[in-house]
Amino acid sequence: MRHSWRIFLYRNYQRSSIKISNPFQVLPKYSPSLLRSLSSSLHTLALQNCHFSETHQKPKLYNKTPLFARNFSSESSLVEPTNDPDHVLLVCDAFTKFDEFDDISKELELHSVVINHDLVLKVLKSLESKPEVAKRFFDWVLEKDSGRLSSKSYNCMLGILGVNGLVVEFWDLADKMKINGHGVSGVTRDRVQEKFEKEGLKDDLEKLKGVFARGSVDNSVEKIGLRVSRIVRNRVWGEDVEGEIKHFCAEFSSDLVKIVLEHLVMEPMKALIFFRWVEDNGLCKHDGRSYNAMARVLGREDYIDRFWKVIDEMKSNGFEMETGYI
Repeated sequence: MRHSWRIFLYRNYQRSSIKISNPFQVLPKYSPSLLRSLSSSLHTLALQNCHFSETHQKPKLYNKTPLFARNFSSESSLVEPTNDPDHVLLVCDAFTKFDEFDDISKELELHSVVINHDLVLKVLKSLESKPEVAKRFFDWVLEKDSGRLSSKSYNCMLGILGVNGLVVEFWDLADKMKINGHGVSGVTRDRVQEKFEKEGLKDDLEKLKGVFARGSVDNSVEKIGLRVSRIVRNRVWGEDVEGEIKHFCAEFSSDLVKIVLEHLVMEPMKALIFFRWVEDNGLCKHDGRSYNAMARVLGREDYIDRFWKVIDEMKSNGFEMETGYI
């Protein structure tokens, strides 16, 4: 299979991140009576756990992390939590009824609402005709966990401000997006441009056109690398993420890969997935810089096997190992 490496990484994601003893390792020899006693105890414990799970309803996924679903180094983080369809309505109602962030947070916690990237987009789309409420929600997410806000989220909010005639707020957010490395999408530009033309906002229309004429973001390799690392870090890997990365990167290089990996030092498995994906798709041939950058990310006890695998691969391709990994 073309992407068999990705399936392998996903299946081994949890084992590499959490130190778990190998269930198939050879055990010391014990007496048959001791083994029978141990087996009986484990069987009894399993029955008790089964009974407990039937009589006590388990809390929803991510309940230990109220309001925001985080990305942990485990297999469960590869799948976005599923939102209750009613949660979009609950969130919209909460931000409509309350002005204070503390009151809003209590309301969402009461209904076990978990905020993730998908829910953010759905709520913003539901609030397109209520720009003040949408902005309150957006600012709340920005304050609580800005990692939930992708370039798509920013553009959705920017479009809401623009089409509802909140020009000052529109440009304020556009400036923040540029600072944070997010560009204004063509879809957002077209929607807002139509509104500006209809309202006769000639100065703002020219300013909007000027943004696209000179580029809405800094396209240096450092800024592109930062934007790509944010996408990889905050999103669940899939075809949409791959497409967004390709959209940002017209040309891949070992320098770009190195920068992305350096920003993913706290996400070694996501860094490795990105590293393999780049070469697997023929986007960039790894050299000493990208190999060493990957090795530095993996230079930790819980990833030591993958660390040496990358080192062996690097040496077999004629590149030398730099010092200072561990």
